[in-house]
Amino acid sequence: MKIAFIILNLVVIVTLSCAYPQQAKIQENPPPVKVKNWGLKSFSTNEEFWTTTQDEIIGKIGKDKFDVIKKFSANENIPMALSLYDPVKDQKVNYDEYKKRMSSLRVYRVVDFSRDYNGKIFKYSILSVPFQKLYWDSASKWDTVYFIIRSEAIEQS
Repeated sequence: MKIAFIILNLVVIVTLSCAYPQQAKIQENPPPVKVKNWGLKSFSTNEEFWTTTQDEIIGKIGKDKFDVIKKFSANENIPMALSLYDPVKDQKVNYDEYKKRMSSLRVYRVVDFSRDYNGKIFKYSILSVPFQKLYWDSASKWDTVYFIIRSEAIEQS
């Protein structure tokens, strides 16, 4: 009886130790993607957007990661170097230049989700952009920021 109990515990420990790193790996190393159309990026998300999508997103990535994404996808937390506005010139960046800049980034898909808006279903992806040196702004620094974009705008790298 004692041996069966010990063997059962060992099986449980081995199973848990193998399963946990795999789950963490999936969340920490999302697949790289290429954005075909940065014009389909959400330039602003409001509380209603998050309220209507949070259940699906949390079900896929967990509440802690959802809270981080919600915070670091807000406009006030996106570095100016990744925005459509150039504070040095005090004007919008030329859109072709903006697309060129954004397309040079290493971008990763974190999660896909849907949103029902006025009876129409839209498919979205959350993309992560970890810190990287920028050719147009060598002084810019950030940890990881997130963008919400229509899923049709991206393809697997």
